[in-house]
Amino acid sequence: MFKRCSNGGIFETLLSLHLKRLVLYSTSSATVSTPSQMVNLMVNSLGFSKEEAVAASKKVRAVKNKLSRKPDLVVEFLKQRGLSIPQIKKLISSSPEVLLFKVDRTLAPKFNALQELGVTGSDLVRILSTNTSILRRGLITHVVPMMNLLKSIVGSHENFLTVLRRSYWLMSCDVDTILKPNLELLRSHGFSDERIRKLTVFNPEFLGHDPKKLGNILHRIENEFGIPRDSSAFEGAIVLLASLSDKTLKSKYQIFKSYGWTDLDIMTTVRKLPRCLMLSEKVIRTRLDFFLNELGCEPTYVASRPYLLAYSMEDRVMPRNAFLQVLKEKKLVKQISILSAIDYHTEIELAILKRLVEFAIEWGKAAYVPINHILLTGFTSSSFLPLLRPVTVLDVQ
Repeated sequence: MFKRCSNGGIFETLLSLHLKRLVLYSTSSATVSTPSQMVNLMVNSLGFSKEEAVAASKKVRAVKNKLSRKPDLVVEFLKQRGLSIPQIKKLISSSPEVLLFKVDRTLAPKFNALQELGVTGSDLVRILSTNTSILRRGLITHVVPMMNLLKSIVGSHENFLTVLRRSYWLMSCDVDTILKPNLELLRSHGFSDERIRKLTVFNPEFLGHDPKKLGNILHRIENEFGIPRDSSAFEGAIVLLASLSDKTLKSKYQIFKSYGWTDLDIMTTVRKLPRCLMLSEKVIRTRLDFFLNELGCEPTYVASRPYLLAYSMEDRVMPRNAFLQVLKEKKLVKQISILSAIDYHTEIELAILKRLVEFAIEWGKAAYVPINHILLTGFTSSSFLPLLRPVTVLDVQ
């Protein structure tokens, strides 16, 4: 019972409004999933472990704007759109805040737009998992203009899907202030639409850099590296400088210098094959050790042939080296060096194969040597390592 006062009418009115607010707040709060409810949903419906679900729920709690009050509807929607439980789990693991999105206002329109663009099935899951900004940005103001621009750049639908699979933060960039200025910048440096297409498909992230940074990159390639605009290495240099910080680049320079390389040797490598600097520091050391210390190459020799560093050690360099050593032990080759074998010259390979025939006949064991197949596959480990066993040629052309 409330005590009456002179302005009792006003008091009752204020009390009534206050009670209504409490009721509304209570009702609203009851429909918003608590962290424990979301953890249970992830564990029971999506196959999360308790630890995974708790970690994901912490990310969700950091989202201030709780857009959905029933995350179970989100899961049901994703199922109806053809996503399997493992696919839904992958999506939620990457972006648990998706469980807070409204189905009718956010998810359904985005899914419809992507499916109309031909993005379906596993591609849809993968793209949304790596490009969660698609679900956060405005459909009409951002997503559709971005998708249309990318399709106009890369041409084919397959290229379009490739770009979406390879990009992680490109979709969060603004079309008018980032992408379009960068495209104009490339064209002003003589890039044709075809060169832009190839570069975008290979490494779409470079388009998302601030135009000032991209302009600086183009300037450095010409003036610091000395690579002409029309060189095939120019695109590789763009990817190199767009991907690595100056600190990382200098650290890799120091690795080369520790093996006796001069600044000129390093620049020679960069001008011929910039992607060599994209190798990890561990890989660079391993390959320099092999070519300089084990094979005794001079830095200048490798610097002028940087593709040697780009070859796979497991699939090309080491198997060819092992193969050649066996032939040398049997005195079936004299003049052919490992560098020649690695370097893939058809006449060299034919010479090695002729010795292999002699080698196989000498051992006199029954087997099959698919010579033409070896030539076509280029001496990979899977194609010719088995030939290190005793063999006899049954099919020699």
